[in-house]
Amino acid sequence: MIIDHYLAQPLDAAMGEAMKTAADKEHYLLAVMAGRSSLLSEEAARRVGAGLEERARLLHRGIPVITPDAAYEEPIVRGSLLERLRAVLAA
Repeated sequence: MIIDHYLAQPLDAAMGEAMKTAADKEHYLLAVMAGRSSLLSEEAARRVGAGLEERARLLHRGIPVITPDAAYEEPIVRGSLLERLRAVLAA
């Protein structure tokens, strides 16, 4: 999201160029780590990585973003393993 934001709205020309480079590297690494390109074909890897990124964006639409409140909810307090085993045996 940070790369997307500053790629669309760079603060200056240097930042715009840096964000373009960062996006290219991200696309390259996405393709290589997904096993869709080799380390030797950089231009093809960038194209494949950009496609992977776009597919992920399309799949992500409509999925709610995890909020800090939801991510850090207190866990449900459960009994110890022994207490749970006793409850299962009693049932």
